[in-house]
Order: sequence, then structure tokens, then C-alpha cells
Amino acid sequence: MEIHRIRVDPELFRTAPMADRALFLGVGHVSNELNWLQRVMLFSFKGAIELDHIQAYEAGQAMAFGRIIAGKLHEANGLLRRSYFGTKLSIEYRDRLNPEARLGLDNFNNYFSSGNLVTRIRNHVAFHYNADRLVRDLEDTPPDKSWCLYLSKSNMNSFYSISETAAVASMIKNIDAEDIEGSMIRYLDEVGSCIRNFNDFSQGYMIAFCERYFPENWYKSSAEVINIHFAPLLQEISLPLFIGVDEEEKGQ
Repeated sequence: MEIHRIRVDPELFRTAPMADRALFLGVGHVSNELNWLQRVMLFSFKGAIELDHIQAYEAGQAMAFGRIIAGKLHEANGLLRRSYFGTKLSIEYRDRLNPEARLGLDNFNNYFSSGNLVTRIRNHVAFHYNADRLVRDLEDTPPDKSWCLYLSKSNMNSFYSISETAAVASMIKNIDAEDIEGSMIRYLDEVGSCIRNFNDFSQGYMIAFCERYFPENWYKSSAEVINIHFAPLLQEISLPLFIGVDEEEKGQ
């Protein structure tokens, strides 16, 4: 795998107006977080929906990251509203963006311009702990093997399955209460599409920024090729469910 490292010249960067620099840093920061969180979510989730002691842990771990992503996407939309459209940079950059960036921005805006699944999960499940709702939603799930606690001397390896069963039930109820597997697949698809569209815009905008404020040969003159000799395939990576813990760390 070949990666290109592009140096950002401090003096040239500071020639850009404050609003431009703020958006440049902001969209890059959001893209980094979305990409990291999506990776960890996919590392956690192997597609097993049945709630036995392993699949329940996998699903709970993966969907916890999925709920965090909902909040990050909601904030990403807010960033664009304030720092791209609100500052009128949208007018300056519309014709400077490449086709992929324009399409990604249009798709992202269209998704968040009306009621959508990501915002619903963010508002009702992800960032607002409602214990009463968890009780009500748990009552709609059958008292199966997921109604249990997994306890370990290390708190990091404990898993309170019944609590996560309630949380996942709340998510499913906000998607399609009749189809658990379909709900998870739909949510993962919509989250993935939102991240892809934001990333297309983010990279396109950052390239347009560099073309606007840096010399004409900015890419060729500063690109440093970095060869990554070992990059495992996505399907080869999994986030461990349980980890070994030293004696002095068992209380964590």
C-alpha cells in the first residue's frame, strides 16, 4: 500500500482567512474520528445476530460504537451548517469542488434535511440515558439467555448483557421493531453511506483549499511516498472480546 504524505506549509496555511482554516481543520478532524470509529465498529461486529454469550457481546460492543457514530454524524452536519454554509464558503467553493465532493455534499445534506435514522438514534438512544425507557423496551424482549450478567475479577471483562439487550432493543424500536437483523443491517448501511459522503466532501474541500492557497505544483513538490508493507484485510481483524489483565489492574 502506498500513502502520500503532504506537508502543510505554516506560512501559506495562515494566508487563508480564518473561516477557511477553521473548516479545513474541522472537516479533517471529523473525518478522522468517523473513520476510526467505523473501523472499530466493524472490527467488533462479525454479523452474528443470535444472542448467545459471544454474539451478544459482539453485537453490544459493535452497536455501542454505532451509537457514538450517530452523535458524531449529527455534529458533522452541524459543523457544515455553521462553518461551510453559514460562512458563505459554500458559495466560494461550489465550483472549486470536484464532482465526487459535490455529490457527497449533496447526498449528506439531503439525508439530514429531513427526519432520518441517524438523528433519531442520536436523540433517543445514543447520548441521552433514559433508564425508564430501557425498562420499557426490555419488557418487549423475550427473557432468553441474554437476560444475564457476565462477571469477571477485571471490570474490563465484565459484560452486563441484560442492560445491553435493553439498549439494543431501544435501537431496534427506532428502526424496525419487527426485524432485528434487518434493522441492524439498515443502520450499518445508512451510517456507512453518511460517512462515505462526508469523506468525499471533506477530501474534495481540502484539495480545493490547497489548490487555492498553495503553489500550483503543491502536490508534486511536497509529496512524500510512504510504503505500508503490511496492511491486514478488514475481514481478518477482530476486536478482542476479552483481554488478559495484570493483577494490579484487575480493579479497572
